[in-house]
Amino acid sequence: MIKLVDRLVMMVLVGAIASSVALAKEIKKQVTFSEPVVVNGTLVKKGTYDAVFNDETNELSIVKGGKVVARAPAQLETRVERDRTVYETRDKGDSNNAVLVSVTLKNGNQATIANSGNGNAAQ
Repeated sequence: MIKLVDRLVMMVLVGAIASSVALAKEIKKQVTFSEPVVVNGTLVKKGTYDAVFNDETNELSIVKGGKVVARAPAQLETRVERDRTVYETRDKGDSNNAVLVSVTLKNGNQATIANSGNGNAAQ
């Protein structure tokens, strides 16, 4: 009887852990920056990266070779107009580097960075 209860408890724990991992949703898209960009205060050199939006943490990560280069809080939005824009930037002002504002992901979803370097929400 005790073995049966132990097995049942173990199965419930394994199921709970597996379901929490399955619920975490990441949306990934490969992005090539033609110029250096600033992501949440971190300079990202020009090149090809993976833009990964984590639905659970509401965070956009810029990843190269499995290593996170930069992270920023972001929100996922559905774009009404679907064009070929992969990412949007804005001028930082007194710096020569553009600030990343948003990245277009799969199915017309767009990850908009909540704070794009100046304390204001990205538009």
